[in-house]
Amino acid sequence: MMTTVFLNTAVGQLYKTFSEEDIKELLQVQDISESGAVSLKRVVDTAKLYYKGPEALIRSIDDICVDIFVLAHSEE
Repeated sequence: MMTTVFLNTAVGQLYKTFSEEDIKELLQVQDISESGAVSLKRVVDTAKLYYKGPEALIRSIDDICVDIFVLAHSEE
């Protein structure tokens, strides 16, 4: 079983140093569960966004948090 923490550390940070092409060429994933594949895809998508432009990703996360906060308080 793989955790998101492991995937972020082991795979996500590769995007800081290596190109997507290099990672796709050199990294092989075998015998992964369906939930592991979903987690891996999420980590890879997030890492690619983050290392392309961390400010945009942080703004997006902040916007989502504000939306959740507003929604939660509008139901009170």
